[in-house]
Amino acid sequence: MNRLLTIDGHNYLYRSYFGIPSTAKLKNGLQVNAFYGFFSLLRKAYQYVKPSEIIVVFDSENGVQGKLLKSENYKQNRDYSNTGMFKQLPIIKEALEYIGIPYIENPDYEGDDVIGSIAKKESKVSDVYISSQDNDFLQLIDENIFVLSDKKGKVITYTKEYFEKIWGIESYLYLNYLSLKGDPSDNILGVKGIGKKTALKLVEQYKLLENILQKSDNKYLKGNEELVKKNKEFLRINCDLNLKYELKEFDNDKILQNSSEILRILKYTN
Repeated sequence: MNRLLTIDGHNYLYRSYFGIPSTAKLKNGLQVNAFYGFFSLLRKAYQYVKPSEIIVVFDSENGVQGKLLKSENYKQNRDYSNTGMFKQLPIIKEALEYIGIPYIENPDYEGDDVIGSIAKKESKVSDVYISSQDNDFLQLIDENIFVLSDKKGKVITYTKEYFEKIWGIESYLYLNYLSLKGDPSDNILGVKGIGKKTALKLVEQYKLLENILQKSDNKYLKGNEELVKKNKEFLRINCDLNLKYELKEFDNDKILQNSSEILRILKYTN
């Protein structure tokens, strides 16, 4: 079966920019810490999965703004104004084109929904590996969709079985868990008084969110029913977008080239 590696581009960008010192610069002063980190992560995922196809998905500003209309708190804990990071994005895209890896940045949708829609569609013909530290993608795990997460430098593959072993619930119930607990990484508040342990216990016992709200006698749920329902609607990844993109078989040694060599070939350094 084919293997599709789907990269969460902005997740790579943030991890690289904030994980590598800003002193990583070329002789001409160009800051390249995000560039170096991005392609280091990409090479690592490529060598781990050995995919037949790769696609990188970037967030669009309009896509994020669209969700902000539904929740003013959404991702307000993230700094989108850092020009040092975003100045490196065009160079990253240029390098992807050089290597031969397609990327998509849909102006109307957030990257999570684009990744979800690609994953669901392509999982009919391929095993799909989503490379991201964003736990929201765990809700997509099934027989043919897997999530790659980096834990202390080691790549972990979240399969259905591994997810259930770690979390104690089935992967399709993860969204219900998030709806109760909230998602601090996206600045989405959960039910006050319900933490990870209680949320997992409720989901394990009642499964469906409707059952939790109707049958549980947890005192913290009272008066917070609408918050929980709104969270579920908001945190659900839309997998039904009608997208235009092109995948092609990937077998290109350029991906293994040193980042400094790629910058030299692209004439950013001598």
